[in-house]
Amino acid sequence: MKKAKIRVGEIVKVPTTQWAPNRSGWAGWLFEVGRILRVYTGQTGKTCVEVEVCNPMGAHKFGTYVKRYVAANVFDGSSDVAYAQSRYDEIKAAGKWENSVGAAWIEYLISIGAVKA
Repeated sequence: MKKAKIRVGEIVKVPTTQWAPNRSGWAGWLFEVGRILRVYTGQTGKTCVEVEVCNPMGAHKFGTYVKRYVAANVFDGSSDVAYAQSRYDEIKAAGKWENSVGAAWIEYLISIGAVKA
């Protein structure tokens, strides 16, 4: 995975759940999409970021929460934005957007202006 550009407003992927603890590296983690809200230096001198993370709650419902990460553990989310845009266009053209499942993260990206509706 590509490291993210650490700037306020950048779309990133952050690790949220470790589902396979005996795998090495990031292979056993699930990632969510988020947006960098603040960049700061932690007490240990490391660059840290405060990220607003999307929390899917249903087909078209989402919540957000704010969590802090070390900048080394934040990855580029541009591929997710491109995929979300193509997926949104595909579902919308088929007329099935209202019945789509798992579209909460796309709704989040639309709400922050990363995906054009």
